[in-house]
Amino acid sequence: MIKAGLTLRTSRRYASGWDHLDSSRYLGSMKLTAPRLLQPGNGYDIGPVFIQRARVAPGLDREQVKRALVDTLGGSRC
Repeated sequence: MIKAGLTLRTSRRYASGWDHLDSSRYLGSMKLTAPRLLQPGNGYDIGPVFIQRARVAPGLDREQVKRALVDTLGGSRC
């Protein structure tokens, strides 16, 4: 399993690539399974699609965890 921190953005003033300048709140650590490839992409402008499972601490708000997973793992920085 891969261990990582789970961070929820609390402000949305900056676009992707600059989102580290937004305010955020640390929700705790999470454990991720190894990524599994769902779609390989076309090698040019469509990237591959992966799926992972995350284990988080009990008692966290489910909606906040979903948003934090997207904030932490989603998007592109290029």
